[in-house]
Amino acid sequence: MNTILKTSFCLALAVFCQTFLTKAQPLTPQEHEFAAKQLEETKAKFLKSLEDVSEAQWSWKADSTRWSIAETAEHIALAENLIFGNITQNILKQPATPEKAKEVRVKAEQIPSVMADRTRKIKTFEALVPKRTWATKADIVKAFSEARERNIGYAKTTTDDMHGHFSANPAVGMMDAYGWLVFLSAHANRHILQIEEVKGEKGFPVK
Repeated sequence: MNTILKTSFCLALAVFCQTFLTKAQPLTPQEHEFAAKQLEETKAKFLKSLEDVSEAQWSWKADSTRWSIAETAEHIALAENLIFGNITQNILKQPATPEKAKEVRVKAEQIPSVMADRTRKIKTFEALVPKRTWATKADIVKAFSEARERNIGYAKTTTDDMHGHFSANPAVGMMDAYGWLVFLSAHANRHILQIEEVKGEKGFPVK
């Protein structure tokens, strides 16, 4: 075999091996169902938590270091776009790194229970700190609902390589893109629980 043929053969073999080793790993039907169900359930739970909140209750704070229901709701709505954008525009745009699977310590199905533990405090990103992005509760509900419906649709239909791309998360550690999709609903639920905590605080307005 001459040098040119050898070189061509080696290049073709390298391309084949790279393709084989980084074969896309889309979600299974069960994973589609789990992620979508989590997103649907926390959407309903969030909207229910705000349903009968009065204006006085909306802006009430236990003290200056705590978030109001308005601030917590804004945080949830902000995260809906930021986390989804991180998945689709950052994590999935990077080269696949399937070897990072060994660094995962929390399975996707365990993320909701891990995030529901509110005894463990987690510092948020600056981009998710409430800054009165929306003027009213109705505006927040609208923005969240539209973003969440998009994200549910994505969870149900995506064919992206959700198990080949990884990124670390301060709260959970290394996760693949599927883990981040489950994290999206688990994050919302964590702060829905926070809203319920505000409602139970001493001095919370009756109406």
